[in-house]
Amino acid sequence: MRVIPVIDVLKGKAVQAIRGERQKYQPIKTALAPSSEPTEIALAFQEIYGFSEMYVADLDAIQGVGSNFEVIKKISNSTDLKLIIDAGINNPKDTMRTLEAGAEKVVIATETLDSIKQLEECIKAVGGQKIVGSLDYKEGRILTKSGELMKLKPIQVAEIFEKKGACEIIFLELSKVGTLQGLETGTLKELIQAVRIPVLTGGGIESVREIIGLQNLGIAGVLVATALHKGKIRPDDLQNLS
Repeated sequence: MRVIPVIDVLKGKAVQAIRGERQKYQPIKTALAPSSEPTEIALAFQEIYGFSEMYVADLDAIQGVGSNFEVIKKISNSTDLKLIIDAGINNPKDTMRTLEAGAEKVVIATETLDSIKQLEECIKAVGGQKIVGSLDYKEGRILTKSGELMKLKPIQVAEIFEKKGACEIIFLELSKVGTLQGLETGTLKELIQAVRIPVLTGGGIESVREIIGLQNLGIAGVLVATALHKGKIRPDDLQNLS
């Protein structure tokens, strides 16, 4: 089971993400580092927890109001973490630019896709092994600008990501992010049964017990942030995960 820490970056600072309500996000207060400087937190994830990979959401890029590429480059240069980057990517140029900035994999998310063709173009440009599909879900519906995707069920979108060549899929329940309220597993069970590529998930995970339950369900990895910052999941808790 892969446990993947998350940093949400807004205007150069790591912020506390809650329910996808980005206008309310504030610089994070964490027990792991003295400030909300993303590189300090990334180093803590590596040195204290021994993580080998990390998910970074560039919230400025996702919202189309700027970018945090210099932050991503600094994290890449300062740590050994393999970075999975969501920077609102929906075209080949930005996909390649994100890889050049230090990403190991680039997230192509339903939230920022205008069409399925954009997904195809990004995968064609860099290869599917560099692309992670993110199925963004909020309040019972797929979060997307694409009229094509908006009409589909989560399983159908997951099947498209797999068919087009993405190496894995994230099912991200945005309304649960930062709440420590846990995930609903019904849709996850259906996704795991529908596709052969690894399924990751995130949003509201509170404890190692929940992670073990997701592992038993067949989930390949989980994205975790708040539970780490608040000490709900400690380094020792992760030792028995396989």
